[in-house]
Order: sequence, then C-alpha cells, then structure tokens
Amino acid sequence: MRYNMAQVGKVQAINGIVTARSENGQIRELQVGDFIYENEIITTSANASISIIGEDGSIISLAGNDQLLVDESVFGDIDPRDAVIQEVAELQEAIVEALAQNQNIDDITDDPAAGGLIDSYDFQTTYHAGDDSKGQVGAYLLDSNNETTTHEYNQYIADSPDEEIPAVATPVSTSPVSAPQAPAIPGTPATPTPTPTQPPVIIITDEDEDITSADNSVAEGSGATTSGSIVISAEAGVAAVTIAGQDISNATASPVVIIGDEGTLTITGYNPATGEITYEYTEDGEAEDHSAGDDSVIDQFTIMVTDSTGASSSDVLDIQIIDTAPVANPDFVTISEDLATPFNGNVITGTGADTLGADVTTVTGITGGNIGEEFSTDYGTLIINEDGSYIYELTPGNPIVQSLNDGETLTEEFTYTITDADGDTSEATLTITIDGLTDGAPTISIDDADADVTPADNSVVEGSGDTVNGAITVGAEAGISTVTIGGTDITDA
Repeated sequence: MRYNMAQVGKVQAINGIVTARSENGQIRELQVGDFIYENEIITTSANASISIIGEDGSIISLAGNDQLLVDESVFGDIDPRDAVIQEVAELQEAIVEALAQNQNIDDITDDPAAGGLIDSYDFQTTYHAGDDSKGQVGAYLLDSNNETTTHEYNQYIADSPDEEIPAVATPVSTSPVSAPQAPAIPGTPATPTPTPTQPPVIIITDEDEDITSADNSVAEGSGATTSGSIVISAEAGVAAVTIAGQDISNATASPVVIIGDEGTLTITGYNPATGEITYEYTEDGEAEDHSAGDDSVIDQFTIMVTDSTGASSSDVLDIQIIDTAPVANPDFVTISEDLATPFNGNVITGTGADTLGADVTTVTGITGGNIGEEFSTDYGTLIINEDGSYIYELTPGNPIVQSLNDGETLTEEFTYTITDADGDTSEATLTITIDGLTDGAPTISIDDADADVTPADNSVVEGSGDTVNGAITVGAEAGISTVTIGGTDITDA
C-alpha cells in the first residue's frame, strides 16, 4: 500500500550537498531538520553525507555519491509485518478452500480478488504437497517488486490471521546506497544502530568586520601584521586539524609558519580544550596586481578538521590584500612678474606632494597640452613630464604681466591626472600665481651728439645745409606703449 507524500523521516545530520527529488521531479536541497517524504529519491554529492531518522526511530546513513529511493521498504507508514500477515492469512484461507473443492491453486493465486491481496505485493506460490515439514498446507515464496527494490519473504503460512509472522525483508538496492537493515527475527539479538554525530564545526572570526568581505585584511606593500582567531569543535572529538596541509595541533609549543602567496601566516596557538586557534599574518611588503578589481587579491589557507569517526569538515581562511590608490593633492606656486628664468617644480613630490600607494604612479594627463611636450599658456609656456616634474616660463615683456602693480596678481591653473599601475587615478590642480610689481616712470635719454661744442644735444652751421645724426633712448619697466616726437607717433618707426 502506498501513501503519496507521506512523511516518513527527518534529516538528523548532513554534510555537503544532498538533494531530494519528488515523484513529480521537483528537487530540493536538504538541510538539518527537513522532513523526508515517501517515494522521494535522496542523492548525495561527492564527499557529502546524510543521516535520516525514521518515524520508528531507525537510522539510515548515506555516504558521498549515493542514492536511495525512500519507498515502503525503507521507511513504511505501515508495519510491513502486518501487511505480510494479512496477505498470508487471506491467501491461506483461499488455498484451503480451493483444495477442499479440488481446484487448481494456481488459479487462486493468479486471481487478485482471491484473498484480498494488498496492492503493492504480487505473490508467486510454490506448493509442496504432502510435506508436513512445510506446514499444514504447504510453503509459499512471496515476492514483492517495486521500482528499484526487491523484498524476498520465505516464511511459514500462519495457522490463523492472528498468528504473528516475523518479517524478514532485506532491501536490495539497485543503486550504490546504504540500505536499512532487515527487522530482527524473534529470538535474535538486535544489532544496535550507531548514533550519528554532527560533522566538525569551524568558525572563523571576521576580524575586519565591514572593511572587506574576507575574514581579515591588510594593505598591499605595507609589510603590516594582522591577527585573528578560529574556533573548531567536533561532537565525536577532534582527531586532527590542519591548515594549508600542515598539522597545527602543537602550535602553542611550536608555532607553525606557512608561506602564502602574498605573505606569511603563523599559527601562534591551539587550545584543544576550547578549540581556539590563533594566528598572525604578515604581508610581504610588495605591491600586488589589482587590475582585476580592488577585491581580487586574497591569500587563502584551507582549514581541515577530522573527528574520531573519520568525518571531516573544511573551511578557508581568507586574508584580503587591500588595494592602495594614489591621491593627488593641489599644488600652489607664486612667481614674480619680473622673473627672468624658468620656474621648476614637481606636482607629485613638490610642496603639494601627492599621496601614493604601493604601486608605481605617473602623471598621465594635463589640461591644455600633452605630457612631455611644451605648450603655450596665457602668460608663458609649460611642460610637465610623467614623473611629475614641470617647467613654467613667463613670456618676456608680456604687456599684461608687466602692467601689474604692487598687490595685483594673475593666475594660471592646470588640472593634472596621476595613475598607478593598477589603473587607479586621481586628479588635482597646479595653480601658478604671478605677483605684480609697481614699475617706475618711462625714461628718455638723449645723446649729446656735439659734445662740448654747444650746450645743446646737437648742432649744425647755419647756411651749410649739413646733416647731423644723434640717438634717443626710451625705456619703461611696465613696457612701452607709444612714443611720440613733436606730436608724431614714431612707435613703429
């Protein structure tokens, strides 16, 4: 007799991925405390295991890569012995009546109506005529076949429906699973079922909380040391514990040093009584490649705990190597309007020094021009290089610059970009301020062309028609705008 979706058991312990597939093909992943229903197929993945306790208190355990059909032969909602007794009693009654009427008993056993046979069992009979050792009527081999499991019964026919017939069914699975043991024959000592234990438990403390998604972290290139703890336990007792394949059971007396990909992990202690493991991790002081993402560099160490029954659990200690990124800081420079020589500076290491990470960092952009090439600005020229060095030069005699008086200024501002080896970027500005100076009045100097001949600047004899030459020198600190002689503009003469 079958029951659709009857609850027949409960998951007591589980390790790894174990699924249950219902008759209609629905698949669910099992957890501790989940119910098991009749006709579900339980499947364990590699290295997984599960223990199921039935409604009757019996236990079934499956190892990795196993499969089990949970039908009546595994956990029945009815007592299979009651089913056998009832069928045998009804069949006995039909056979006795057939023999009394000189009928062929094969006709009786082939007729489902005779004896009211139970739905899930098909009986085949073998009659041993005249053999008293086989019971009052005979002996019958009762075979029951379902989808995947065969139950075989070879038992005497009861004298009456009330006589107890022990069930001796032994499930024979067609798939490699650990099937339940047959009910004990009366008088035979029962074999105790081992009580399953939970697999070992590993708890890794999240030392850096929300800083990263890893268990702990340290900045790249820092050479810094961080510490943390791990707690392990096992119901059956811890038999062995390893980290990265190394036994750490004696770490308190002799710390275990493990070389990782990005640093060194030192197991500084292990307390078997509390299960606490303590560690320190020291970053190797080198820049790492975070081009795949800020969270892409993680040093990992596998923790393996085995209990006294041989069951094991594992987890991974993750140490994230935090990416460092450069930060560009503003640079401010002040020069005089009369500066006659180029001004040299560096935007990375100068007065507004940038903050660099562990990776190599260069200047990769500048507004108004290209890196390594001189370009014109409003009041002069600028060239800036990858290493951050730059040269700024005022245009000589620039009238706008020269027109500045004391307290007056002009500014030029340039935005530059720095980029590190991982591709992290940052921007800041270079601001150049030009301080003004109040210039003196324009000057005029006329050469005394005739020396001491006359007190005048030059002279000529009347009526001679001679021509004389001379020179006049003009100047202005602020720059010459116009020059006139006798009211005539001679600036462009």
